[in-house]
Amino acid sequence: MAERKQERKQTTIRLPVELVEALKQEAEKKGYTITDLILFILWNYVR
Repeated sequence: MAERKQERKQTTIRLPVELVEALKQEAEKKGYTITDLILFILWNYVR
């Protein structure tokens, strides 16, 4: 099945250093990029 490309808009957010480090560790543990992990978390929150 072909993957659909979603239109994206870039934004900048400022996060505490400790949170960024925790997100990086979690992403690495799960084999995700930090961006993919954050998108996953945000989509699950808004759904």
